[in-house]
Amino acid sequence: MKNLLLTCCVLTLIFSSCKKETGPAGANGANGNANIKSFIFTDPISFGYLFTDTLPGVTYSSIDSSLVLAYVQGYVCASNWYTAPGIGCNGSYSTRVFTNKLMNNQTLFVLELRNIDGSVDISMTESVSKLKVIIAPVSSVVTGKKEQVDFSDYHATCRYLNIAE
Repeated sequence: MKNLLLTCCVLTLIFSSCKKETGPAGANGANGNANIKSFIFTDPISFGYLFTDTLPGVTYSSIDSSLVLAYVQGYVCASNWYTAPGIGCNGSYSTRVFTNKLMNNQTLFVLELRNIDGSVDISMTESVSKLKVIIAPVSSVVTGKKEQVDFSDYHATCRYLNIAE
């Protein structure tokens, strides 16, 4: 009984000494995903091999500092979302996505349907029931060049990113 009481006391001290770290608040003091935008195109999307549409409220210059994700859902595999770019429902097509700059810094989203081998077939007539595009601005952009900090050193990385250690 004495050992059980001692174990409980030690565990209580260990768990009470831990503190929760909270990250910085989002834009306008919001927590989490205040700046994430999701676009869902739900009209039946029938196209030869190319689908294009603008992303309202997303400037082209913001794409460079954002995570862009795209998913398609077909009629046959209606309960599955497939990542784009990637292989579509039942392996019957592949997808490719990219963005393009329009006038006034607007963003054009482009989804191409291709054959599995990647070749373009303008006579292809696949249809998807939904297209989802998610734009998530990142909080930090790190360039690909060698930085002045050793990212393998935890403390140096925290100092470089202004994060409490």
